[in-house]
Amino acid sequence: MRKLLVPLGAAVWIICTSTFVAAQAPDPKAAPTISGNYVYATRTFCQPTIVVDYANDQNGQTFVQGLNLNSPGGTKHEVGSGTFDPSTQTVTYKGVQDSGDTVLLQLSGGLQGQVFTEKNNSGSASYSNTNSTLTINGVTYSATYGKTTKGVASYFAAVGLDGTGCSVEWEFTLK
Repeated sequence: MRKLLVPLGAAVWIICTSTFVAAQAPDPKAAPTISGNYVYATRTFCQPTIVVDYANDQNGQTFVQGLNLNSPGGTKHEVGSGTFDPSTQTVTYKGVQDSGDTVLLQLSGGLQGQVFTEKNNSGSASYSNTNSTLTINGVTYSATYGKTTKGVASYFAAVGLDGTGCSVEWEFTLK
C-alpha cells in the first residue's frame, strides 16, 4: 500500500477551499428571485356550461327541446412585458389581450356568447413566490423555474385555478 504525503499547507488549503465552496453553494430550496423585465404569455380557459332541455314526443321519443348557454366559458390569451420589482413585490405590465367566450351558440333568436375581441391591457399587481409557487394578486399558482443567473429566474412558468375556477397558465422569460 502506498501512502500519499500531502504537505500540511496544501492540506489546509484544500480543506479551507472545500469549506468555502460548500458555504457558497446556493440553497436548492430557496426561491429564485423574480426581478427585472420579462416577456410574458398567459392563457385562461373557463369551462362552458350548456343547459339542454329535453322533451318526449307522442311516441315517447326523446328530443332536444332547447339549448341555453348558461356559462359560455371565457378564454383569454395575452402577451406583453412586465417589470418585477422585488423590493415592492409589484409587477407592472403592458400587453395585448384577445378574449371572448369559448363556446358561441347560434340560436334562432340570435347569438349567445361573446365573439373574440382584442384590446390593450396594462396595470400593476402584487406578487410573491416560493420555490414551487407564484402568487399574483392573491391567487397562488404552482410554479416551475428554469435557469437562474445570480439567483434571478431567467424563465419560469405557472399554472393553476383562478378565483373563479378557470385554468390559468403563465410563462415568463427574462429580456
